[in-house]
Amino acid sequence: MLKNKQSVAIILLRAISVYMRKIFTTLSTSMKKFMDQKVLKNEKFGTAHTYHNQNALFTAVTKDQARIKDAEKQAECNTKEARKLRRLLRISTVDDGAYYKQ
Repeated sequence: MLKNKQSVAIILLRAISVYMRKIFTTLSTSMKKFMDQKVLKNEKFGTAHTYHNQNALFTAVTKDQARIKDAEKQAECNTKEARKLRRLLRISTVDDGAYYKQ
């Protein structure tokens, strides 16, 4: 009697899991279609992104890479400027008789 109830429960659980899998796959495909059609405005970058659209994601990534390169160039310019200032400081302290070492 107990084995019979267990086997019935197992069969019911398998049937429910198959049915739930079908429901979730249909829901996920319909949500993907909906999100493909909907264009959201990304306020942080001010660009329109479409979810699941590779072109929009690619443009966002390239914009971020361009911003990173600009920041690196700015940092490099700042270090060059700092080197020039250190050189000037070194020259001015040598002229005063006190040698400045880094």
